[in-house]
Amino acid sequence: MTFKNVLCPVDFSDNSSKIIELAVKLSEQHGHIVLFHHSVLISPVQGPDAAVSFEADQELRDMAKKQLDDMAVEFKAKFPTRTFETHHSFLMSMTDEINEVVKEKQIDIIVMGTHGRTGLKRLLMGSIAEDVLRHAACPVFLVKV
Repeated sequence: MTFKNVLCPVDFSDNSSKIIELAVKLSEQHGHIVLFHHSVLISPVQGPDAAVSFEADQELRDMAKKQLDDMAVEFKAKFPTRTFETHHSFLMSMTDEINEVVKEKQIDIIVMGTHGRTGLKRLLMGSIAEDVLRHAACPVFLVKV
């Protein structure tokens, strides 16, 4: 089974490339793969230091966007029959943003990694993958990393 439109959230870890390659394998020969990265604001600072904090956050977001764009170029060279698009976000929660992209891009499947934490670790750290799985409007393929 192959999919036309695949959403692949990445975090730039060592496993991101493996997850993207799996997304490519699940996609049609001329499939469309959206690489997605969500940046978090580091520290919402108020007062005189707010401008400095915003500039630091903006610099980190710009670096992440460039890294995501570079990743798309690298994979386009490796898989020339696929179309790679990037979507970088920082405004909404990650799950909400993923759901917006799913609707907007008519995504057929989400392919993403999960650490597979259980018990206290999951309770303390939460699980973005689980949240996406519970709220996604399309199938989700989770890869334990």
